Amino acid sequence: MLNFSKSLIRKLLEYKTKIAYRNRTKLLFKNKKERSLILIFTPEHSNLGDHAIALAERRFLKAYFPTFNIIEISGRHYKFDWKHIKRYISKNDLILIHGGGFLGTLWIHNEKVFRNILSTFPDNEIIVFPQSIYFSKDEFGRRQMEISKKYYEGHSKLTLCVRDLSSLEFIKNYFSGVKNVLFLPDMVTYLNLSKPKRNRDGVILCFREDREKVFSKEQVKMIEDELNCKGVKFRYTCTISKYPVDINMRKLELEKKFEEFKTSKLVLTDRLHGMLFSAITGTPCIALNNISGKVKGGYEWIKYLRYVRFADNFEDIKKYINEFFQDENAYIYENTYLKKYFDILALKISSKLKGI
Repeated sequence: MLNFSKSLIRKLLEYKTKIAYRNRTKLLFKNKKERSLILIFTPEHSNLGDHAIALAERRFLKAYFPTFNIIEISGRHYKFDWKHIKRYISKNDLILIHGGGFLGTLWIHNEKVFRNILSTFPDNEIIVFPQSIYFSKDEFGRRQMEISKKYYEGHSKLTLCVRDLSSLEFIKNYFSGVKNVLFLPDMVTYLNLSKPKRNRDGVILCFREDREKVFSKEQVKMIEDELNCKGVKFRYTCTISKYPVDINMRKLELEKKFEEFKTSKLVLTDRLHGMLFSAITGTPCIALNNISGKVKGGYEWIKYLRYVRFADNFEDIKKYINEFFQDENAYIYENTYLKKYFDILALKISSKLKGI
């Protein structure tokens, strides 16, 4: 009886959620123009790195395509109401898929939703904002890779942007049928939040606790001991919120997190967006890798920044801590070098819009 009650409650909650998203769909498409930019798969979950990507994507689109209507559909919204959403999207619309690191087997439920988008909109131009792709090397990964290969290569109008060399090599070696591939930086690097300057104090430690972590508790303890030996104050933070973040709350939650980074003297992190939040706020950072290698891949784009260093081992960490605490410079994020890559992306989008 108890299980029946739980099942009934779950179904009622799902139905209520589905109705809420159905109403949101109607509202979003109420004043839709003949040709729109449809941004799909943005977050409503707690990962602020993904929210920062979405913020950057929207600012990028508004800067380069100010006259176009942008309709944002979160990943959760799409999962609950994709059959209804499908009715509103025409062949004239350009579909843009939110960037990040969810393609592949690390987050297989998202990979399956992406396959659904490819099969649901076979005649639409689809551009994926810069992504990392990772399929595990086991039997499960190989099986899922073969399934995804059919979807990716089967969509003739797919443009896939990747943000790291390992993902680029993967596409070339295993998904060679995808003909439109761009190598571009993570969209967060489009943002520049290093001004105005703030007073800085202490160190932020921002480490993963999920399936992507490679640093053990013992290794983290070694870092803490090193900071304690130097009499340096440190505090922990995370790019994961304690609660889901709605689209309407995104800007406020990100502003609070960016301010936390801007008031820190140094950040140590194995999170890609811990490193990128440091970069765009002009905050010195020591970056460490994670299981998918995307931190190292992201670092390659910003290694020209003097205040962001990549550590391969504990000796590197100690060396860079010493360097940064002897450095009194105030840094400003300079992303002029990366602008040419965003121009390339804008040209690709423009060419697709002209061809529709």
